[in-house]
Amino acid sequence: MRKEELINYAMKGILADIRDLEKQVEKGKQYLRMIENREKIPTKLSMNEIQTVIIQKREEIEKLDRMRFDLQWELNNPEEQ
Repeated sequence: MRKEELINYAMKGILADIRDLEKQVEKGKQYLRMIENREKIPTKLSMNEIQTVIIQKREEIEKLDRMRFDLQWELNNPEEQ
C-alpha cells in the first residue's frame, strides 16, 4: 500500500472511532436528562460518574480529532517531510 492509502485508511478508522465516541456522549447526555426527569436509567452509574465518562469521551474525541488533523496535514503536505 502506498503511504497515501495508509493515511486515508487510518483517517477512516479515526472518524469511525470519533462517531462511536460521539454516540456514547449522546447516550450519557440522555441518561443525565433521564436522571433530571427522575426516570430510571439502564445503568448503575451515578450522575457524577456519567458526567465523568462524558468528559473522558470528549477528551478522547479531541485527541483523535488532532490525530486526524495531523494525518490530513501530512497527506496535503508530503513535500515537507
